[in-house]
This record gives sequence, C-alpha cells and structure tokens, in this order.
Amino acid sequence: MTDRQKALIPSPEQLQPFARLNPKLPAEIVRAAIREAEREYRYALTALICGAFSFALVIGAFVYLVETGHAKAAAGLLGAGLLGVIGSFIRARLRG
Repeated sequence: MTDRQKALIPSPEQLQPFARLNPKLPAEIVRAAIREAEREYRYALTALICGAFSFALVIGAFVYLVETGHAKAAAGLLGAGLLGVIGSFIRARLRG
C-alpha cells in the first residue's frame, strides 16, 4: 500500500521526475494543487453556510409550531433536524 500524501503541495522529491520531462511542469502542478485547495475551501464554506441557514430555519419552524400549539409536530421537526445535522457531521468526518 502506498503512503497517502499529507501535504497540500508535493515535495521537491515528488516533483523532480516531472521537472526532467518539462521544467515548467512542477510549477503547473503546484498551481493545480493550490486551485484544488481553494475550490475545496469554497465548497466547504458554502456547505457550512447552507447548513447553518437550514438549521436556523428548523429552529424558527420549531418556535413557530410551539407558539401555535403543535408541540408534537415541533418535537418531531426538531428531532429530525438535529438527527440530520448529526448525520451530516458524521458523514463529513468519515469521508476525511
């Protein structure tokens, strides 16, 4: 089994064979790694914002349902919402 790379940028030893093929290739590989990290960051930030907004909507719906006298529906909504958030956190941690 090969060791998985832990750094964002490949080490000089990993880039050396590419430099023999084309001197500009290591710089392109580094730029590609940086672009990929930026893309992953944007996706993660977007997912975090969407998740926070969705959770705020669940809390708002919970408060509305409690105020209008639908306690059982409110409890079900909040329970399902919390289970969804917990499941998302677990999936995100297991994926990494």
